[in-house]
Amino acid sequence: MIAPAQRRRGVARSLLSSAIASLAARGFKLVDAFPFKSGDSQDAADHYHGPLSLYLAHGFEVIGEDANVTVVRKTLR
Repeated sequence: MIAPAQRRRGVARSLLSSAIASLAARGFKLVDAFPFKSGDSQDAADHYHGPLSLYLAHGFEVIGEDANVTVVRKTLR
């Protein structure tokens, strides 16, 4: 979770980029993520998975969803 005072500074984007690179270097073929559908909630627990837009910007594709989460996947090279 990113501290509120540090949000919108690219921390989550950098962490996700590093995680993707690390997984690819270790031979993983794909990675899934599960961003919550938290809407306007101000509760940090509703946002710790990161927003859907973060994953879409990193090339993840939506593969499923239900009332609470969207399931996204990225194929690694």
